[in-house]
Amino acid sequence: MSEQTAQLYEFGPFRLDLTEQRLTRGGAVVPLTPKAFETLVALIEQEGHVVKKEQLMEQVWPGTFVEEGNLSVTIFMLRKALAEEEGGTKYIETVPKRGYRFVAPVRRVAHDAFAPRVGDQSPPDTTAERGVRAQASHGARPLPATTAQTMALSDSAQPSPVRRARAKAFDSLAVLPLLNGSDDPNTEYLSDGITESIINSLSQFPQLRVLARSTVFRYKGREVDPMEVGREMSVRAVLTGRVMQVGDQLIIRTELVDVADGWQLWGEQYNRQPADILAVQEEISREISAKLRLKLSG
Repeated sequence: MSEQTAQLYEFGPFRLDLTEQRLTRGGAVVPLTPKAFETLVALIEQEGHVVKKEQLMEQVWPGTFVEEGNLSVTIFMLRKALAEEEGGTKYIETVPKRGYRFVAPVRRVAHDAFAPRVGDQSPPDTTAERGVRAQASHGARPLPATTAQTMALSDSAQPSPVRRARAKAFDSLAVLPLLNGSDDPNTEYLSDGITESIINSLSQFPQLRVLARSTVFRYKGREVDPMEVGREMSVRAVLTGRVMQVGDQLIIRTELVDVADGWQLWGEQYNRQPADILAVQEEISREISAKLRLKLSG
């Protein structure tokens, strides 16, 4: 759809420069990860049309297996960067079960039609910035936790033989959709992305029966009793969680509950910056997997 000479796109107060790979607002650079930038370009080039999720994942992550949750989180980050949570203009529309559509009017112009605006020149990357961008681009190892409070039962609690037997018999799990604990509706995409990532990761366990997304997402947005839900779905444990935004921090809490008696088997809290969220959802999946390996091995 884009012309060969269209190297700049303008929409609302934003300018997207393909040559410089930069998004600006009123001359100020808007930070984006490389994948978020590529996703925005893909949507803008199909302005007004639905871009299927599969098409976006193939275009932004070519030749790489990527979970749909990663795309959901990238869209979440884009909406934050475009300040959609402030109300007013909406730029990205979600088309349920299909994909996304860029709905704002876009003006395509040749790069040489404009002289550089004052303030458009971005400062050179610092070493730290390059490291963060490299991690975001390659899905590298997650950043260390700034705050992580482990709430799992202590070994000193001396669990009874009955509880040891229950731990060994731990063979089925339901991951309920993480709740949005903030007033920001865009956090819904983040919550769904983390939930899907955890389900996909834990489904790799041959010894563990993990309920499918289509089964558990009927509980989306509902405050439920984990024990009641677990018994209804005939699983041994239920994972619940909540995502909240406080200032510029995202707080993610997870809890693993034994359906038999309501005891908390494990829990964790993560405090992160929004830019780190792709890494932290992988970290959460790995840590839960590690905890369950211990349970499965007895």
